[in-house]
Amino acid sequence: MFLYYNLAAMHGESAPFLCPRPPSETRRQRGPIPRVAKAGFFAALFGACGLSGLAATPAYATNARPGTAQAALPPGPPGAIAPAYADGSPPVHRASSPSAPVIPAALHRQPAADPIAFLAVRSVSPTDHYSHLLTDDWFGLRPRLKNAGITFGGSLIQDGSWNFLGGVSTQKFVYRSRLDLNMTLHLGKLVGLHGGAIYADMMSIWGQDANNNLVGTLQGFDTIDAAPSLTEVYELYYRQKLFHDRFEFKIGRMDANNIFDAQPLTGSFLIPSTTNAATDYLLPTFPIPVPGVVLYLRPRRSTTLMLGAFYTDRFHPSAVDQLLNTLEPVNQPVGTFLISELDQKYSFGHGINGLLGLGAFYHVGRVQRVDNGTQSGFGSVYGFVDQTLWQPRPHQWLRGFVCLSAVDGRVSAIDFAANGGLLAQGMIPYRRMDQIGLAADWAHISYLAGLPKPYELGLEAFYALNLGHGITLQPDLQYWDNTGGGVYPNALVATMRLVLNF
Repeated sequence: MFLYYNLAAMHGESAPFLCPRPPSETRRQRGPIPRVAKAGFFAALFGACGLSGLAATPAYATNARPGTAQAALPPGPPGAIAPAYADGSPPVHRASSPSAPVIPAALHRQPAADPIAFLAVRSVSPTDHYSHLLTDDWFGLRPRLKNAGITFGGSLIQDGSWNFLGGVSTQKFVYRSRLDLNMTLHLGKLVGLHGGAIYADMMSIWGQDANNNLVGTLQGFDTIDAAPSLTEVYELYYRQKLFHDRFEFKIGRMDANNIFDAQPLTGSFLIPSTTNAATDYLLPTFPIPVPGVVLYLRPRRSTTLMLGAFYTDRFHPSAVDQLLNTLEPVNQPVGTFLISELDQKYSFGHGINGLLGLGAFYHVGRVQRVDNGTQSGFGSVYGFVDQTLWQPRPHQWLRGFVCLSAVDGRVSAIDFAANGGLLAQGMIPYRRMDQIGLAADWAHISYLAGLPKPYELGLEAFYALNLGHGITLQPDLQYWDNTGGGVYPNALVATMRLVLNF
C-alpha cells in the first residue's frame, strides 16, 4: 500500500504517504524460566525498548518516505506470530497487527530415552493461562486484574533482513523493530456496563525501511517496514456488544485491516499483500489508522456483516485526530472511506471448516490518479477463502487460503491481485506448535503506470519455531520476479524474525 510512493520514487517525484494496510487459575509447575528471572527480563526489555524507541522518534515530515504495509498485529497491528492482546482475543493481522492464531507453548515432555526428546517444549496445565507468555502472570497480579476487568498485552517484533540477489542493494543488512503494548478496560466488570469495553494501544517503531534500502518491490516484503521511526497512540476506541452479541459497534481510532480483509491464516506471513489485498492501497491501516465507526450484524452465529466509515480528510483533521496523531501527513486523499464485508463460516464436518469473505470499498472524495491527474471517488472489490484441508488432531493441521481483488487501474498502479498459500502446524515430531508457511503473491500492473513489466510476483516460505514462554523465532525466505514491475533485478531476500509476546 505504499505503492504510489515507490512509483513516484522511480520517476524521481514525491508522492503521498499511502500505506496498504493481537478458566480459573490453578497452581502449576514452573518451567525452566523462573518468575523472578522473567520479571527482571521484562523490566530490562521494556526499559531498553522504550528508550531506544523514543530516542529514535524524529519530528515527522509530511513527505516522509514509507515502506510497506502492515500486517498484522490485531486487534492491534498485524504481522507477528502470536502477538498477545489485552482483550484476550487472538490476532487476525497485522499486523498490524500490530494475524494468525496465538501459538501456545503446550507441548508435552517426551521420554528421556527418545533421542530427539530434547526438542520438545515443556508441558503446561490446560488451565495455565499465562505460562505461554514471556512475563507469565506477574506473580498472580495479572489474573486478579483480569477478574477486576483490566487486561494487558504486548509484543516485540525484531526483523533483520539481507538481500542476496538483485533488488536495490545486496551490500547491507537492515534491522528494525516494533513494540506494541495494549490495554482493555472491560466495563461490565468495572462499572456494570455489560458488553462495553475501551481498548488502547501504543506502538513504537524504529530502524530502517528494508524495502526501500534492499529490494524495491511494489507490494513490500515485510509487514513492519511501513513507516519511519515513531511512537504513537495507535488505536483508541470504544466497543459495545448488544442483544447477545448479535449487534456490535466500535467508534474511535482504528486499524481497518484488523476488521476488514483480515484473513485468519495470513498473519504469520511477512509479505504485506498476503495479509491484505494489494489493491486496497487506501485502506486505513498500519501505520496510519484513522477515526471511524464500524458496525457488526450477526443474524446467525456463522454469519457476520460488517459496515465501516473512516475519516480520511487529512487537510481538515478532526480535533480527536489532532490530539492523538503523531504520524499522519496532510497530503492524504480528501474524503471518507466506506467499506463493507460479509463473512460466512461453514463446515464439512470432522474439523474441516472454512471461512468465505466478500467485501467492497468506495472512497468518497478527490484522489490522485496514476497519470498524475485527479478524479472524484473510486472503488474496489475483494474476496477470500480460508479452508482447513486436513486435521487429524487439534494441534496438527493443514490449511489453505486464496484471495482475489480488483480496483480501478486509473487510480492504482496495481489493478488486479491474487494470492494464495498453505499453512501447516505440528508436522514435525515433538514440535507440535511449530508452523510452516508457503505463499505466492501476484500483482498485475496497470499499463498507465508505465513500468517495464506487466506484473510482479513474490514467493515466500517460512518456518516458525515456537520456543515456549512467548518466544518465536521465524526464518523467512522470499524470491521476487519482476521486482518493482521490472525496475530492479529479480531478488532473493532472507529475514530472521524474533517475536516476544508479553
